[in-house]
Amino acid sequence: MDPQIPTSTTSYNVNTSFHKPDGQDNISASFAEPTHIPPKQPKKKNMSLTNPSKADLHALLTTLESHFPSSTLGSEKWFILALASLVAGGHPDLSADLYLHLIARPEYQTPKDRQALVRRLREVLVKLVAIVGVPKCIDAVFSIAGVEREEDRDYSFSR
Repeated sequence: MDPQIPTSTTSYNVNTSFHKPDGQDNISASFAEPTHIPPKQPKKKNMSLTNPSKADLHALLTTLESHFPSSTLGSEKWFILALASLVAGGHPDLSADLYLHLIARPEYQTPKDRQALVRRLREVLVKLVAIVGVPKCIDAVFSIAGVEREEDRDYSFSR
């Protein structure tokens, strides 16, 4: 056995009482099971366990927008990928920051434009329910609703 790998032994005593046709009433058993305790590994850093700063998120969104294949997919679709990635990656609360990043752009300066944007974001979240589940999508909806202006609220629905 390797002296660097810690091990422990767990003992179990089992006493079972039942009536058998041959007259035996009690059965006793005892056994030991060795258990390997693996050495602690350093935690891997992944997006869902971190808290990215606003500057990190802004840099990510800017990079995503500049590298997105807009010539084949269209220039107004990069944020759909960003929203889906944030929600599925365990950060639905960052959807509000994505929304704020988008409404700072010149094409979303009127309430009508921002309402159309929210409808589009909600459509993405509704379709994302099948992939990541309702709780993450609802968190994203509430996150966006928390930063929406009153005049930008859209109470319409779509089928």
